[in-house]
Amino acid sequence: MPASRSRTENWRKTLQKVCDRNGAVEINFQRVEQHEYSESALSGKGVDLIWRVRLMRVTDDEILIEEPSTLGQRIEIHDHVNMVVVFSLGQNRWMFRTHSMGRTKVPLNADKDVIAIRLKLPDTVERCQRRQFYRVSTVGLALPKVEAHPLLDPLSAIPAETAVRTRIEMMNDGQIAGFVGDSEPLMLPEVGPPTTTTLVNLGGGGAGLVVDAEDAASFDQHRMFWLTLHLQPQIPAPLGVVARLAHVRMDSEQRRYLGMSFEFSHHQNYKHFVINTLCKCVTDVQRAQLRRRADHA
Repeated sequence: MPASRSRTENWRKTLQKVCDRNGAVEINFQRVEQHEYSESALSGKGVDLIWRVRLMRVTDDEILIEEPSTLGQRIEIHDHVNMVVVFSLGQNRWMFRTHSMGRTKVPLNADKDVIAIRLKLPDTVERCQRRQFYRVSTVGLALPKVEAHPLLDPLSAIPAETAVRTRIEMMNDGQIAGFVGDSEPLMLPEVGPPTTTTLVNLGGGGAGLVVDAEDAASFDQHRMFWLTLHLQPQIPAPLGVVARLAHVRMDSEQRRYLGMSFEFSHHQNYKHFVINTLCKCVTDVQRAQLRRRADHA
């Protein structure tokens, strides 16, 4: 039996290994237009946010994951929400569709329980290709683009963050129509030349980015960055945030995976705006799913 086929057929053992190692999976709250995967669905109706969460338990018919959060804020997951789960071991990656089945308590230690989300265990999974590592034949995720500028003066980010917040709030309130395009440049802090990266996941305190080897020089020379996240239309204008490069690893294709930690020590009030904005993305996607289900009931 070919090694790749063997790994796919033994995916339950692989998933259990991830759990035994106190590892994580990545989850995506499936957008309505992505319910049936097609290349045309990836052409521009929206982007997919992936959240990295700890895998807590694997049983015969479900998996338990920790609640996703951003910067300490728990993200509520409704029951029966369609999701995509990605799990990895070494350089190998698998994806499957599932749905949420409610919450439960899991002992963290002798003194404390934590809330976990129950997900339906699938019958089969698909192994991702190395070069298109978030697509398989039945599931495809459109990952957001992020421009990473070396940040030369963190204090210069304060007026830029204020401008970002004002623009997004005005657009959400209907005071500005349409989406921000290339004809409307964003205010930037004091920064160096940008590098275009891909947002592969969000976690409790930051984001994971991936960049090709030939574009990675900036991350060898700098540690503080101004990130511009393009999450339209879920967020009507680009979201800017300061981040510190926390760790780097390289895969077999020489891509760099960049662990970025969001920084707010220079502007604490902006943290709450970023939390609320990212949480709203997840809430809106779940509500759209539930509305569609009600309309077709």
